Amino acid sequence: MAGKSILHVKNDAVFRMFFADERNQDSLIAFLKSILKLPDDEYDEIIITDPHLLPEHEDGKLGIIDVKLRTKSSKVIHIEIQLKKIPEMKERIVFYDAKLITEQLKQGDKYTKINQVISIIITNKTLVEGSSRYHHRFTLYDLDVKIEFRRNGLSGN
Repeated sequence: MAGKSILHVKNDAVFRMFFADERNQDSLIAFLKSILKLPDDEYDEIIITDPHLLPEHEDGKLGIIDVKLRTKSSKVIHIEIQLKKIPEMKERIVFYDAKLITEQLKQGDKYTKINQVISIIITNKTLVEGSSRYHHRFTLYDLDVKIEFRRNGLSGN
């Protein structure tokens, strides 16, 4: 196959087409299981959803993520591949996560309707300065008393 180029799965568009295609759900589930600590039955129902994070008002910011899905218990999983260094990448992740939380509620809904949001960020650049680890798990956490802030029934990931 000399002289032929092949599209690599690390290409943003190829990544999105591969993992957001229902025909590749076995590969998607294998990928998720290799990273997340969710019960196996969570993967019994994986629904790939629209990756657009719509603005709440006319001049609001639109977000488009690579892959967005829901698990059996309605956990929201956001997968993003970003190989270029983006100085504001951490802020972008916070924006995406906030949108993924707020879009779950409509006027009059109780806050208990909010499901857990899990973001998987794949990058070949250092995102967490001072760490040589390849995998990190971030949560709301009180450093002083070493307690994770989470709603009852949510498992840590």
